[in-house]
Parts: sequence; structure tokens; C-alpha cells
Amino acid sequence: MTEAGYRKQKTRCAPANQMNNGENPKVHQELSYRILKIILLLMCGLALWGLLSWLFSSIPLRNLQVEGLTRYGEEEVLVTSGLSSVDKLLGVDREAVEQSLTAFYPYIRTARLVYAFPMGYRLVIEEEEAAYYTQIADDYFALSAELKVLEKAQSSRRFAESELRRITLSGIQSAMLGETLSYDGDYLTHLLSEISDSVLADRVTDVIIGDRYHLSVICDDVYTLYLGDIHSIEAKMRLALLMMQDADLPQGYRAEMDVSDLKKTSIRFEGIQDASLSATD
Repeated sequence: MTEAGYRKQKTRCAPANQMNNGENPKVHQELSYRILKIILLLMCGLALWGLLSWLFSSIPLRNLQVEGLTRYGEEEVLVTSGLSSVDKLLGVDREAVEQSLTAFYPYIRTARLVYAFPMGYRLVIEEEEAAYYTQIADDYFALSAELKVLEKAQSSRRFAESELRRITLSGIQSAMLGETLSYDGDYLTHLLSEISDSVLADRVTDVIIGDRYHLSVICDDVYTLYLGDIHSIEAKMRLALLMMQDADLPQGYRAEMDVSDLKKTSIRFEGIQDASLSATD
């Protein structure tokens, strides 16, 4: 083969060898364009995100509504929550607002900050309801159904006039607003639930807890029922109801009923000779 023919054959084989070795310039060029395109898209996305963040952070807070608040002043609540000093829509820490209100105000059960279109919020308050009151040391306290301490007073008059049920807790010596009273775990809440579900629930005016084995309730401010322990509360209350219906209580007298033992009960009218009643098995 002549030298000229050898050079011609080498030139024809070169492109095939380059393709076989993965060195096609066109493929490299397309790959570079794709990488550059992805980088440009990412940069544009970051720029757009930054612009939107800046725009939203500068939106003023135009409207702020408070719903469900009855026990505290609206202006006071806004100051306590920090909302009164917020002027930007995104300058609100919702979780901090909600926690500060429930921690500071005993009667506030929940506080939710809800976005209100277009440039505002609604502060939705759910308040506690007082169900009981009790005396601890020299003070009186209003309690929720879950025994959360809601209010403190020097006199029981207002609580009694609101027809709250009184409970006497001999084992509790102090209380703080906002805390939930605990008496031997969930014993107290379980007992009160049993009494609230009984046939005499609407007539119970006072629950007296000496200890786990010396429970009593007062009905109609006239009948004192000795229940003993927490067992069979419903049966004991039903039996006491029958005894009330059968007993002819003289006007102006009070009565004491011992239903702690369902097999042996008694009733005593204060100032009158005792009478004994027996229950069937």
C-alpha cells in the first residue's frame, strides 16, 4: 500500500474510533447544555422564592378579629399575646400566641389564630366553664369539670349564686390558678363523673371527700348521704332516692342517710329519734 493510500484509510477510520471511545463532541455539548439549563432554573427558582418572601414579609396586617371572648378584655388579650404590636402579616408566631394565652388566662381553654383573607387573622377563643367550687385554706376557687382552677375569691357567695356544685377536698392544702387539681391520680375525676351520671345528679349540691373510704354528698341542701367508698355509687344513689321518697321528712329538718353498705342502711332525722331501714340483697 502506498503512503497516500495509508493516510486516506487512517482518516476514514478516525471518526469511527472516536465514536467507539465515547468521545462524540455533539453528545458532550448536549450534556453541557442540560446541566447549564438545570443550574439556570435553580437560580431562577431561588430568585423567585426570595422575591416572594420579601413581598409577603412586607404585607401589612390590616385586620385582626377576636371571637369567643367573654371573660377578659379584648385589648388586654391582644397586648398579652403580643398581637397588638404586630404590623406585618408574617410577623406573627401563631404557636407562641396560642400558648401565651392559655398559660396566662385560666378561663381560656384553647386559642387558635386563623388566617382571614386577604390581610388579617381571626383569634378564636374557646373558654372554660366553671362546674364546681371549693374552699382551700381561707380562699374559694372555681373549678372546671376537669378540676382546672379557674378563679380565686375571698367569698363563696358568687360561686354559690351561680349554682356551682361545691366539693370539699380534705387532702388538698393549696391551689394555683391554671393548675389541675389531682387527688390520688384520676380518683377524684372518676368519682365526680360517677356522681354526675347518677339518678341524683341534679340534686347534689355538695360532694365531701374525707378520704377514699369516707365519701358523702348533700342533696337539696337537706339530705346528707354517706356513701363509704367509690364502689357501687349508682346503686347507692338509687337506694338513697327510694329512701327519700319513702321518708316523710318534717319541714325544717335535715336527714342523714347511711347507704355505704347496701345490705344495711339507716336514716336519721336531726332532732328526731333515729329510724332504721334495711335494704334487700
